[in-house]
Amino acid sequence: MKNLTLVLLATACLFGAACKGKGGDDKAAGSGSSSGSGDKAAAPANEIPVECEEYKAAVAAIAKCDKLPQATRDALKDAYEQMSRGWASIPADRKASLVPMCKSATDGLKQAGAACN
Repeated sequence: MKNLTLVLLATACLFGAACKGKGGDDKAAGSGSSSGSGDKAAAPANEIPVECEEYKAAVAAIAKCDKLPQATRDALKDAYEQMSRGWASIPADRKASLVPMCKSATDGLKQAGAACN
């Protein structure tokens, strides 16, 4: 249960970090190319990076785990839904900043959901 709480907190913190700041530091998360072409994280305005799709799938998988309390599963789903609503407001050229957050959240969910396998 503590692991899932930490995943929720870390995810919320990472999401905040991905959406804050308009400085040039965010480009470090990308491929390093100034055009963004060839970067798998570069997505049209209405799409999200592959890593965020994987995060969505991890949330859906852990939501089916009967070994976790329903309240925990609901909190994970709610956290994802809240974060993903915010993604729509991120310009396409900054969507790459979501990659580390989504990857970290997915890894945390997989680790926390290991008991469900």
